[in-house]
Amino acid sequence: GVIDDYTVTVLIGGEEHWWGEDCFWIETWTSLPASGSQSVASLMSYDVFGDSLALKHMQLYVRKIINSTDSQGLPEQTVYKRPVTLLKMRETPASQFRVLVDTLGTETVTVPKGAYECTKLRFTQGRSTTGAKGDSTDYSELREVRTTFLSLIVPITHIVREDIEQTFTRKAWKVGHSAEATPMVTLDGTQGSAQLVDFGSGLHAALVPENLRMSIAEQRAAAKRPAPAKPAATRRKPG
Repeated sequence: GVIDDYTVTVLIGGEEHWWGEDCFWIETWTSLPASGSQSVASLMSYDVFGDSLALKHMQLYVRKIINSTDSQGLPEQTVYKRPVTLLKMRETPASQFRVLVDTLGTETVTVPKGAYECTKLRFTQGRSTTGAKGDSTDYSELREVRTTFLSLIVPITHIVREDIEQTFTRKAWKVGHSAEATPMVTLDGTQGSAQLVDFGSGLHAALVPENLRMSIAEQRAAAKRPAPAKPAATRRKPG
């Protein structure tokens, strides 16, 4: 019975050459009617575009984040560090989660921005756990299904509309009597839809430092530009 409605703005806020890599800043603004706006910026390596499984490996390409400001209102940049346990794993973090992707053809979708001919995809993923308590065993499953409509006309995300459905189900049985398990019962369910409102250019980043709100080429050109000459001092003759 809980309903939430908010607007998300995604923009490319600048570029930075950092630790030998060319990277770009992506900034997200989330505007909620009740609690105002929240912002976060992430520095992403351009190498993400060379990964055929970039969606699964996304966190491997995050270099820095900005989600707060200091006492003077200046953005605080933090190096993104993955948990120590992930560094000891032989598999990538995403390999723990299985995602099934189905292509469902094309479909014309109408959203507040207009009508678009889209490629329709369905992403299905889930996790399950089995536990024991007393003389009972229970099995729970969290499943998410995303139906996404994509168009190359839309910059950055290409998403025109995305319908999301999450369900949390559970069943239980006495130890040693799994054949007599109760039917799967839905304990929680969530439905949501994201729709394209607008896109374009001209916005300025709120968190990305001002000297990085330009391309790497522009930053290098600015660094080579000579500093403006100081005006010569005027000498006065004694009267």
